[in-house]
Amino acid sequence: MMNGRLQKISLTRNPFEFKYIQFIKDQNRFKDVGPCVIMASPGMLQSGFSRDLFESWCTNPKNGVVISGYSVEGTLAKEILKEPNEIQSLKGHLLKLNMTVEYISFSAHVDYTQNSEFIDECEPKHLFLVHGEATEMFRLKATISTRNEKLGKEMEVYALKNGDEVSIPIKKINKGIILTEKRKFTALIMQGDDINRIYDGDDIGNKRVDCGLDVIKLVQKQTIPYNMTWNLIMDVLITEFGANINDEEELKLGGISISHDKDNVILRWEANYCDDVLALAIKKLVDEFGSGIKTLMWTHVKGLEEKVGFLKNYFDDVEIKETKIIVNKSIIIKNNKIYGEDGDLKERVIRVYNSINKVNHNH
Repeated sequence: MMNGRLQKISLTRNPFEFKYIQFIKDQNRFKDVGPCVIMASPGMLQSGFSRDLFESWCTNPKNGVVISGYSVEGTLAKEILKEPNEIQSLKGHLLKLNMTVEYISFSAHVDYTQNSEFIDECEPKHLFLVHGEATEMFRLKATISTRNEKLGKEMEVYALKNGDEVSIPIKKINKGIILTEKRKFTALIMQGDDINRIYDGDDIGNKRVDCGLDVIKLVQKQTIPYNMTWNLIMDVLITEFGANINDEEELKLGGISISHDKDNVILRWEANYCDDVLALAIKKLVDEFGSGIKTLMWTHVKGLEEKVGFLKNYFDDVEIKETKIIVNKSIIIKNNKIYGEDGDLKERVIRVYNSINKVNHNH
């Protein structure tokens, strides 16, 4: 937008056409015939119009160059500020530097005063200086550190080089609301932007407590192939694991339901650590029974020798004497009757021996 005066001038002529100021698109349109002032870019004299003009004028002591603002180390502008006798042209020739070189601070960046005021306003615990010439950066770091020490301010000031790393501790303070009256409970913590909410795990899914969560029950199923009788598996799980009979076709062990079809033992349970471990143990047992000597011809156990072989899977000392089977030298089996004084051992022998009879009966 133009002000009123310029708007009025624009009715008769272009207000941006000046008598003594001209815009030069390239050096070919410049007529070097008398004194003049040219504002040329780039300001660091690396290439382009400013570099070409500088090389044309630098040997004449009547000419001068004014460097305005910051110049990066390694550029021609930075080099001539050190007032060398010669400079190297873009074509590689050495040129005498006879023109005057001046420097003025004309930068769009803030100065130290403004920087320090901004830092005081923010009061950071860690201050990173990330942009600028290395020498000036370290000078600024030293100045700020000295100033903070005098003022008694705790502040870490860093001026890192490219690729340097630094670790800083970060403390985060979270507030929490406990949404239960219990003193001891299994907790669920829901983290928010500014506050954490702590719920009693038993309240999850309870309509009275609005926590935005529902309980999902994960039911797992494990199918285990087997090649022995279901009655034998039932007997082992009851004897060794203490499983309970739900009905004739299903056992219950902990939270695990154990059933079967023609070729597989089937386990079902709600996922939890204890039952997960128990399911692994049951699978290992069935796998071992399916591949080891324990399963050989169990479905056709007949006669004393076969029964003794079966019993040896469960008891350390089993032998035949005449028509009797003696278990651990204290329990006698004769004519499908069991005798002995050791009540606990006798009960175990009865359960195993009955399993043999069930196998024979089913096959």
